[in-house]
Amino acid sequence: MATLLLLGALAAAHPDLAGAARQGAHWRFSTERGAVYAWHPGGLESGRCAVVVYVHGYYVDVGQAWEEHRLEEQFAASGIDAVFVAPEAPSGNGQPVSWPRLSELLETVYSGAGIERCRGGPVVAVGHSGAFRTIASWLDEGLLCEIVLIDALYARELQFERWLRQDPSSRRLIVVADLTRAGAGRLAKRFPDALRLPRLRAPATADERRAPLAIFEGAFGHFALITEGTALPLLLSWSRLST
Repeated sequence: MATLLLLGALAAAHPDLAGAARQGAHWRFSTERGAVYAWHPGGLESGRCAVVVYVHGYYVDVGQAWEEHRLEEQFAASGIDAVFVAPEAPSGNGQPVSWPRLSELLETVYSGAGIERCRGGPVVAVGHSGAFRTIASWLDEGLLCEIVLIDALYARELQFERWLRQDPSSRRLIVVADLTRAGAGRLAKRFPDALRLPRLRAPATADERRAPLAIFEGAFGHFALITEGTALPLLLSWSRLST
């Protein structure tokens, strides 16, 4: 029932997501580190732009994730004015991280798409499942202001905790926990003021958006969180990028 309500809300707000996705600006870069996809809803005329980097999980490559998970439509449904980037990432434990340096990935997009003015703007990383390996490798660069882990806190809890504690006034961590509820629970115990919610919902209040750590815990369905097309735009609506 909750999923149906979310689908209905998204459909009402965005009656033609496929059309909105097609109307945006699209890029695909072939690199030695694999393909990189990027999309923007349109209108990069002025001001400093935000960037949202989405990292896929295991059992798919970035091309499959882009097509099968309808990422453009999910980005459009978020309503956020940002450049959305999807790089290649490991599809299994035995594969190395494709982009261990976030700065190199962003430079590829900035220069390749001709959007150099996005340099210095806010950068948010979102990852599903095994994406935690890639995002954890980016923590020490100081480029991320927000991280959204979609059932991805399988390990590296202390690394993510250290990243958040370095600047809790300007950094934010959002965790969705289904299979990873044990790790999320341990993290929450170390942050007594963490916002803990039993289900995904929208909209977030202004106070909720200010919470440095927000944790959603429940039986969401690990793969459904990304394949059903509702959780990603909903979680992006909790980002401080959302107005």
